[in-house]
Formats: sequence, C-alpha cells, structure tokens
Amino acid sequence: MACPFGHAYTVPPTLPARNRSQKPGVASLDFFWEKRRVGAYYFYILDPEFGPSFIKICTYAPWHARVWLNGHEWAKRQTLRDGLGFAELHNGFASCSDPGRLQAICNNLAFRAYPGVL
Repeated sequence: MACPFGHAYTVPPTLPARNRSQKPGVASLDFFWEKRRVGAYYFYILDPEFGPSFIKICTYAPWHARVWLNGHEWAKRQTLRDGLGFAELHNGFASCSDPGRLQAICNNLAFRAYPGVL
C-alpha cells in the first residue's frame, strides 16, 4: 500500500558530462563521477509484513534508487503471527519466550520474502 511521498536533497555520486570539443557545433562528451547536491523523492509504504518502509529515488543520472525494509519489524510481525511472547525494543527484541524459535524466524528473512513487497 503506497503512502504519501516526500522530497529532500542528498549528495550522491552523479554522472554529469561536459563537452570537451573546442569546435562550435561539435559535441565530444566527457563523463565523470562527481558528488552533487540533487533532489531525491521518497515514496513511503506501509507493508503488512515489513511495516513502514520507503523507496528513495535520486533525480539525477544515474538515478540511484534505494529500497528500505525493516527486518526487525518483519521479525516482530512473524513472532506475533506465531503467538510467541516477547518484549520489544524500539528496533529489536529485549527478550522472547522461545529464543530458539525467534532465531529460526530471523534466519528465514531471506531474499525470497522480498518480491511480494517489490
């Protein structure tokens, strides 16, 4: 489920170009890596399994994108689904009624869980 989006500035590596030709009407482009202050759009998602997440897309070439999913939130939701008792921290666990089962849940956080979100 997509939620509102935001805009911010970031300083990623960018790939600008400059014309190295001295002749009028002739283009000979030179590409180089450079850090620049550019815009970034954030798209916030509230996923039923991963909880609050976001996608960040840079507005300048080569258009870096980042998907942020919270594995701790995913593990908390799985322990609730399995009926395990636990004391939570802001972004983790303080204690759990079955630490072995919690470890197994955390070990299952693999790439196969992501395609449904993406």
